[in-house]
Amino acid sequence: MNKSADMLRWRREALLRRAASQRQELGAHAALIGATVDRADRGLAIVRRVATPPVLVASGIAVTFLLGRGRARRLLAAGLTVAGVFLRARTAGQLVAGLAGGLAAGQAGGQAPGRTGGQPVSRSR
Repeated sequence: MNKSADMLRWRREALLRRAASQRQELGAHAALIGATVDRADRGLAIVRRVATPPVLVASGIAVTFLLGRGRARRLLAAGLTVAGVFLRARTAGQLVAGLAGGLAAGQAGGQAPGRTGGQPVSRSR
């Protein structure tokens, strides 16, 4: 029985070390992704400041006159598609940033969120 308990203890410790290593690796990847998303977010913030409603209306009128209604409509459809992709990417970036923050908090505490500090959990029947 003691041999079995020792083996389980050893396996648990190995799994905890492996989880800590994977958590650090995931945190590093999340940080890289977060940095890339932050750059894109700064660029989009600049576009949002410049793209005020009067500028957008004037640009739309100019494009319609220069390209004609048919081409302008196709260009608008393509632009809306690209805008949707950027908005989804921004939302995904916020998700990744949140995950990276959670991982950093877990590493600062020395244990994964939700862990009991290595104490066994008693189960009552």
